[in-house]
Amino acid sequence: MLEGVVADILARYLGEFVEGLSKENLKLNIADGHLSLQNLKLKKSALKNLKLPVTIKEGYLGNVKMYIPWHNLTREPVILILEEIYAIALPNAGDDAEEEQQREMETKRKRLMWAESFENSGADMNPPDDAGFVEQFVNRIVDNIQVFINKIHIRLEDPKTIYRDGFSLGITLESLHAQSTTENWEPKFVSNQKIVFKLVSLKNLAVYLDPNPAPMEYSDMDDLKEKLDNMIYQEKRKPRLQYILNPISGILKLILNKHPSVARNEPQFTVNCIIEKIAFILTEEQYKILIYMADYFVNWDKTSKYRKFRLQVPVKGNAWAWWKYVCDALRQDIREKSSIWDAKYI
Repeated sequence: MLEGVVADILARYLGEFVEGLSKENLKLNIADGHLSLQNLKLKKSALKNLKLPVTIKEGYLGNVKMYIPWHNLTREPVILILEEIYAIALPNAGDDAEEEQQREMETKRKRLMWAESFENSGADMNPPDDAGFVEQFVNRIVDNIQVFINKIHIRLEDPKTIYRDGFSLGITLESLHAQSTTENWEPKFVSNQKIVFKLVSLKNLAVYLDPNPAPMEYSDMDDLKEKLDNMIYQEKRKPRLQYILNPISGILKLILNKHPSVARNEPQFTVNCIIEKIAFILTEEQYKILIYMADYFVNWDKTSKYRKFRLQVPVKGNAWAWWKYVCDALRQDIREKSSIWDAKYI
């Protein structure tokens, strides 16, 4: 039973980012407690949840490993390992009305799911006797899951769509490790505690912004992987990039209070971040690029609701069609403002 639950969760969340995953496939791999997936290709829509006008040109997830101690889940943690996450993204150059409609439908679908789950949560006032045990069992697994992430490089290449001379913006990370601890921040398996302590170790997180770069050329996926890997900052290898955030390493201590008391003014989350050194460096041209990027993202968001009406023909010779587009856009605004005062909406 639990194999199916885990497979369903992985297929639902991991399936949004990578191609070729199915619940049946995952269930067979998870049954023996060891899941290992290699050389997964990222979907072009992998970054759509960030609601940014960018599309994955090439994406790659090297390894997904998961260890589930089925016979000793009450004493051993579940271990999840993600390695070699590499991607090259491009800004959306045109108005894709069909994609915008799909995104809008997906947003409505998720809202409906949340509303149904909220209604169903209060519908069953007499849950089964074993519901409490199952919930505690699942919480114990979630509280003790260990996550290892090694080598991330996400690179955005602008072919003069946002900025006149183009640029490349990249985020790199050597490693991240998250685990549960005692109140003294010593690693330990915890069991149904009201307050959970999480320790996150971060190593060499960096952001670079290179003006006027040449597009990265590669022959195949292995060549792309090698080139992106060589640009990740490590102690033994320090690439020459124009960093706006120099590589940082540190520790994040998270205290999660599952049942905070409002009367006692108890916070649900307490975060303590310890970083050795933070250095931001920004040239005049990098500053201009960031301003252009901000304008591009804001304008894209503002015009997203009109994109489904937008025409793919020139204004000259199609004046009447373009006036119709303007009227449709105005009607959309009026309809949205009027719906706020509708009795059903209230």
